[in-house]
Formats: sequence, C-alpha cells, structure tokens
Amino acid sequence: MLSTLSHLLAVSLLLFEALAVRALPNEARNLHERALHNVTAQNKAGLGWNNPPDISMRPFFRTSKIGWHYTWSSWPNGQASNLDFVPLLWGPEDIDTWTTAVTTRLKPMFQSKAITSVLGFNEPQEVGQSNMTVAEALPLWMEHLQPLKTQYGVRLGTPATSSAPSGKNWTSDFLAACRNQTGCSVDFVALHYYGTNATTMINYITDFHETFQLPIWVTEWACQDFTPEDEQCDQEHTSLYMNITQTFMESTDWVERYSWFGALVDNPVTPTNDLLTNSGNITALGQQYIQETPEQIAEGEYFSPFGIIHFISLSCPRPSPGPRIDTNIILRTHPHRRHLPHLNGYLYRVKW
Repeated sequence: MLSTLSHLLAVSLLLFEALAVRALPNEARNLHERALHNVTAQNKAGLGWNNPPDISMRPFFRTSKIGWHYTWSSWPNGQASNLDFVPLLWGPEDIDTWTTAVTTRLKPMFQSKAITSVLGFNEPQEVGQSNMTVAEALPLWMEHLQPLKTQYGVRLGTPATSSAPSGKNWTSDFLAACRNQTGCSVDFVALHYYGTNATTMINYITDFHETFQLPIWVTEWACQDFTPEDEQCDQEHTSLYMNITQTFMESTDWVERYSWFGALVDNPVTPTNDLLTNSGNITALGQQYIQETPEQIAEGEYFSPFGIIHFISLSCPRPSPGPRIDTNIILRTHPHRRHLPHLNGYLYRVKW
C-alpha cells in the first residue's frame, strides 16, 4: 500500500501536471494531450523484415503488439503466418517478379482475403530508391496495382515518399494525376519519416492527412538525421522519440498502421534505432516497441521550448490489491538542467 507521503506526492504531482498543461499554447496543448495516451492498440504496429532465414522473428511475438509485416517485396516471410502480409511493388525492376507472384502464390491469398492491402513504389522521388516520375509511375500503377483492387477489392496505398522536401510534392502530383486518370483510385497515403524532432514528425504526418484527406500509413520511421548537420540521436533520445511518436500514432484514428525502421540485422540507419542486434536478438528498443518493457527515461532536468522540467522516475509499491497505475507528470521547474534536444514539453510515464 502507498504510504501517506507517497499519496500526497502523487496528488501534488498531478496538480503540477494540470497547471503545466493549461499553460501550454493551444496547438502544443492539443499535441501534448494526444501524446499522453498510452500505447494500447494491438494491430497498428508492423515489422519491415528483410533478414537472413536463420534470424528468428519469434522475439517480436512475445507480446501481441505486432499485427502485420512487409518485406519490401512480394514475398511474405514464412515465420509470420500469424501476421497480416502487405506486399510491396518496390519499383520498375521488380515488375516481372511481381507479375509472377500475383498470378501464382499470392493469388489464393488475394482470393481468400488473407491479403487486404498493397503498397506502391518505394521512395519514388529518391534517385537511390525506385526513382520514378509521376508520369512513369502512374502507368505502372494502372497496369499492376489498380487491377488488384478491381478484381479482389484490396486497398491501395500510395507510393511511400521519403520525408525530404520533395516527398509531399511528389505525393500531391501523383494523387492529382490519379484523380484525372479514369479508373485510378487510392485508399491511403503511405510515407516515410526520418528526423530527430518528435513534434516535427507529428506535424508532418498531420499535414499529410489534412492536405490529402486520406488515412496514413507510416511504413518507415526512425530517429535519424539525414541532413548535413548529422546530429544523430543517442539511445535515450531515440527511446523518447519512439515513445512520443508511437503513442501519437496509436491514439490517432487516421493513422492506420506504422512500422519502425528497423527490425534488421544489417540496419542502414544509426545503431540506436536497431530493434535487433547483429546476431538477431531483440534489443531494449525492440522490447519497448512491442511493449514488453516501458521506455527508459533517466532522472534529470530537461530543457524544452515550453520551459524547464525536472523528471524523476519513482519506484513505489503498487497499491494492493489494485493494478499498477501509469501517470504522466511534470515535477517542477529547476534552475539547473541538462539539454535534451526536442523533448518539446511532452510528459513521460511514471510507474507507481
């Protein structure tokens, strides 16, 4: 049972939180309140999986968090029979493989509704990826993707652009061309996001939704700086970034699915984003992603655009026989602080 002192502390902390949230600007408060929700839905989280066959997917099944997977190809992973598979036509060089797949081994999966969604081309505006103009992409879409919707009723996701400035323009041009093309349709927008500021990511995907008025799939995202500044996230920052953005996506109905980058033993982004070790073991971040463990946040003072906050991770006995209670708190302002970039005033969970 909680001591009287602990109970008074808990009440005081909740009062601090209420005052702090009311003090935020309206836009920030709205984002903040959405981010307070715990990650609870069980079907949005996915795995992008492209690993050697001896790497086990089993550690990600220790909770029921993961609901779907994709492989950047038309090949489902044999270990993932309990997960939805979403095939992806990566680019023009995969057309022959794709055509064979959809007319042979994928056909019964389409017929039985085991496959209900399909993804378009991978980062088409990037030279190092599928590298396609809208004029090149649309005919391939109409020939190889649109018929799957017509014949089997699958949902189609746009080509997933990167978060470079050219990404939104490419998506906008593609959707405009599709609207002008007889028989063309799109059911949701797929996108990738790489950055180190959680609020900027939330604003980015919100802007896509408000602009295009379609559901959103974030099929790649990570705490990664691809700008010339190369200011990469440390492990704690990555954990915080995942917590804020995953929580937002879980609590936002128009975000239908998401997949962190990445669950890969040979991960091309910085190692702090790894869900797997090089030997195939799940990392602490991977455990956080599937909600096997809570996010790890160190005690300390943090600077944010909304002021200085002091965070303490308290460990108190849980009320008996009641359940463990999660709450989110700001403890107090503090004159001494260390700088954690892009914390942005969000509050984090304390276990009582």
